[in-house]
Amino acid sequence: MGKGDQDKKCKPKEPCRSEIIDCREYKIVLSLKRFVKDEAKGRKRFWQEVKALAKACSVKAKDPKKPAKPDVRTVEFLDTRKFDLRCAGFVYRVRGVENKKSFYATLKYRSPEHRLSAAVDLTPKGGDGHECKFELDITPTWRQMYSRSCTLKFDGKKGRPSKPHTMKKLARIFPKGLGPVAGIVGGGKKLQPVRPYTLWENSLEIGCLSFGPKGARVKAKAVLNAWRMCSKKGPLLVEEFSFDFKHRGKECLISPKVERQAARFFQLLQQLPNGYDPSATTKTNFMYGGAKLAPTCQFAGPGGGD
Repeated sequence: MGKGDQDKKCKPKEPCRSEIIDCREYKIVLSLKRFVKDEAKGRKRFWQEVKALAKACSVKAKDPKKPAKPDVRTVEFLDTRKFDLRCAGFVYRVRGVENKKSFYATLKYRSPEHRLSAAVDLTPKGGDGHECKFELDITPTWRQMYSRSCTLKFDGKKGRPSKPHTMKKLARIFPKGLGPVAGIVGGGKKLQPVRPYTLWENSLEIGCLSFGPKGARVKAKAVLNAWRMCSKKGPLLVEEFSFDFKHRGKECLISPKVERQAARFFQLLQQLPNGYDPSATTKTNFMYGGAKLAPTCQFAGPGGGD
């Protein structure tokens, strides 16, 4: 999501417990070989390959009407020293907007079980407006994860809430979803960066993919997300391609024909030369570095192992 989208969609009293899936997103972490030397050229060549592949699958691919400008922001993941949030199936992420004091704090609960994720209530208390989502994420080898998330906007003004740095403070913002977890692991535990550096994210909408027959096409936004270490020009760590079907306000339903077409396209996408990186199924998994979860966590949900 771009920073402009977040400014528009943060709502002050939106409940965060709907069972309706409002987004289906296909994600693939790419091999860095094609991007390391010149990321801009690598992205351009990759999109040309995607368009050729789309044509072979009867998928319509379009360039943006105007040259898109990337959204640049900082990204930080916070957890306890033993990854108690991760162990319980939660991910806590903070995104900062370039050249602004405002930031966005997101808490996610992820599970391969639809009902389990749907049952988690992340309705928050506090913040300057929030946005809730319930998504289905699909990654290579057809791994499906249901993700309940809530994003709070903090405008950075004096007297406004700051980033919570303990389990107790975070649970105060999300009392229904996180309260029980904080009670088990201890509210006084500090939240610290998962990695000892800040990530810089460069998100670029490179085009649009249209699936289905003529006259009944379903559009999907195509995006490239890059993570760099410490600065905008730091070492490239991750490059991810994604496309999604979104239907705000109503359930994201696509026809079986569109679903099969998207599945075939996604399968062939994984077979491109120097294509995806099988060692990192998601950006979050890369961030945690495949670290083993703390064995002392007895409350781990199905989402905790991703």
